Amino acid sequence: MSDREIKDHIISYIKAHSTVSDKESFTIADTTDIMDSGLLNSIDFIDMITALEKKNNITFDLENMDPLEYSTIAGLISAVENAKK
Repeated sequence: MSDREIKDHIISYIKAHSTVSDKESFTIADTTDIMDSGLLNSIDFIDMITALEKKNNITFDLENMDPLEYSTIAGLISAVENAKK
């Protein structure tokens, strides 16, 4: 999966599960904190992490990850790429 495909998958997941009322017009920067911005609640965030693992056939080592590393789109893309190595 390319970085663009990972990003598209994350954004699609957020749009499908976000509590934001106008899901079609909101934008999210690669550096926006997904949880702090209220885009996903904690349960949906964990479900998104699980979906990323399944989609990419990887397992994140959450014990050794900095929470800031996986709280943004850019961080999640990096985490997926690192988990593939």
